[in-house]
Amino acid sequence: MRKLKSILMLLLIMVTVGGCKQSSERFNVSITVDRETYMTIMSSVQGITLSPVISTSLAEKGIVYEWIASDGGFIKSMSNHIINDGDSVLWNPFNLDSTVAMGTTTITLNLRDKITNNLLAKKTLKIEFDNQIYRVVK
Repeated sequence: MRKLKSILMLLLIMVTVGGCKQSSERFNVSITVDRETYMTIMSSVQGITLSPVISTSLAEKGIVYEWIASDGGFIKSMSNHIINDGDSVLWNPFNLDSTVAMGTTTITLNLRDKITNNLLAKKTLKIEFDNQIYRVVK
């Protein structure tokens, strides 16, 4: 009886560990920008457009793109958090309370499974404010 319990326990552990393989996969993801610098006095430009670039294996999965800005916000959502299906987002340094982002802003892109919400990939990008200019840090 003990041997049977041991065998069943071992099988259960193997199935559990084997079932986690997909969530540990790593995918290539990057963020491209339409401009390297931005100034709030640029009247015809609203901010910096950020676009996701992902590996083909990840593109075939059902994924959700979650964008988070530590400061400033995204124009379409009027907040510092937006979820979409892979569209580009437009970041600008203005917060909802009309203050302006100062220092370094971190943009985080989380790619999540549409069904399980598991994190598949993550990428960050920094935008630094210096002397009235916002610069994308490579």
